[in-house]
Amino acid sequence: MKKVRLPASLEVMGKGAFDGSGLREVRIPGGVKKISSEAFFSCEHLKKVILEEGVEEIDSGAFWANRRLSVVKLPRSLRRIGPSSFLVTGLRKVTIPENVEEIGAGAFDAADPKKATLKRVVIRSKKIRKWGKGIFDEARRDLVIEVPASKEKEYRKVLKKKGLPKYVKIVGKRALD
Repeated sequence: MKKVRLPASLEVMGKGAFDGSGLREVRIPGGVKKISSEAFFSCEHLKKVILEEGVEEIDSGAFWANRRLSVVKLPRSLRRIGPSSFLVTGLRKVTIPENVEEIGAGAFDAADPKKATLKRVVIRSKKIRKWGKGIFDEARRDLVIEVPASKEKEYRKVLKKKGLPKYVKIVGKRALD
């Protein structure tokens, strides 16, 4: 199975639903409010994930160990990114939408700096109140995190406190305010 078309009426994405499958691309309908833990764990061929408007939560390890995952589109409705959600993926860029309130521990951890791919993170949310430890552990040396200019000082402080590597650059952007 390389591609799956999930019905718009789908409401639950169960734990381990596609664990280890041969999926290459998936679009998750907005009726699914929560993507359960390890729903797409170790899908070796998964390259593209689109979450439609309506999805609110990504549970722990949902997309863990998908080294080929290079494209993920997160909806404005997203409120929570759970621990290890995108641990060990091939993402090069990710945009965290404006309504995200929580990012769990190790959410974008590369696990091995020699295999880290994430080069740019754009945080649009000014609502993040809960930050896990090591969100960007083992990051590339050239990782840049863009944040709203009005939140630069606060986000820099909390990310450093939560273990952001010293070499990661945080940039405040007025365009994100």
